[in-house]
Amino acid sequence: MVMENPMLRETEARKPLMVLRRRSPRPTSGLSDAHLEEDIIVLVGRAQQYGIYGEHHLLVYIDLAFSVSARFDEHPLIRQILLDPQVDGPHKLSTIFARCVIDDWKQAARMDATAPGQVQTRI
Repeated sequence: MVMENPMLRETEARKPLMVLRRRSPRPTSGLSDAHLEEDIIVLVGRAQQYGIYGEHHLLVYIDLAFSVSARFDEHPLIRQILLDPQVDGPHKLSTIFARCVIDDWKQAARMDATAPGQVQTRI
């Protein structure tokens, strides 16, 4: 699920879009497929910058952005893990789940200053 070829980007965004609509119906309701596809492309790019690849891991990252916060990755502990060169890409999300407690997730949810569906493009 690498989205570097612009012709593949829209096609590749369709599967995560369907999964996202199923997993996170509330934050995605009222948003067009085109809007969500654009957000998914941005999120995949952000995840890949952290070294997160593979369909499953990308879907989890995308789901977190919509279910927790579009800026969940700005939470200090989460960001530390994502940027830690000692934690390889396939283990970054599992490390986040292992180390974050409920208060971390609550703080991460408050990181979002944008409306649902408006994904930040910078890391």
